[in-house]
Amino acid sequence: MQVGGIAGILFVAFAFGLSLVGANGEPASFDAPAKDWLTHYRNSHDLFLLAPYSAGVPMLLFLLFVAALHMRLRPAANGESLPSIAVLLFGGVTAALLLAAAGAASAALLRVGHGLDESGASTLSGLANEFFVMSFFGIGGLLLAAGLGAVSSHALPAWLAWSGIVIGLASVIAPGAQLTAFWLIPFFLFYIWVVAVSVVLIRDARSSPQQKMGN
Repeated sequence: MQVGGIAGILFVAFAFGLSLVGANGEPASFDAPAKDWLTHYRNSHDLFLLAPYSAGVPMLLFLLFVAALHMRLRPAANGESLPSIAVLLFGGVTAALLLAAAGAASAALLRVGHGLDESGASTLSGLANEFFVMSFFGIGGLLLAAGLGAVSSHALPAWLAWSGIVIGLASVIAPGAQLTAFWLIPFFLFYIWVVAVSVVLIRDARSSPQQKMGN
């Protein structure tokens, strides 16, 4: 549990840190012209070796966190339950979609020096963007499963369980507003929720040995 909690905090830290290191000017908006995306990829071409790590490392940490969350829900429900299984499944789907999004963007960065044109840049940026958008359904499913499972089993504090449900619902709704300035709010709230759950996992893992020694 403690390892999973640490992994959750590192996941958020790496996701933010590597995105800041990898940022090279403002990326084009989802509906920007193809020439804007080609310009963005040309400006960021030197980062093509960093791009896979900016997604791969955080996703490895994220999956460790998901595994710990699954283990947390499982004993509280007296064994496997639908929410605990759903957490694993939706966590895997989320990681796969985010890796696919990063892969499409990495391919564009790599191909800039090998004949990438506006059409190719538009196609790869569209794939990267929509894989990212679709990951919101995975995130929403994970949060809803964890929240509902925690409400029934008391595996997490009530405020974390209910906030997970609310953020999960917002994540499922958000793709419909992907061209607005507000649609990323559930994504950042998801990061905050992961950190909060990770702190609970670490705290409880440290208190358990002390309770056993006291008994």
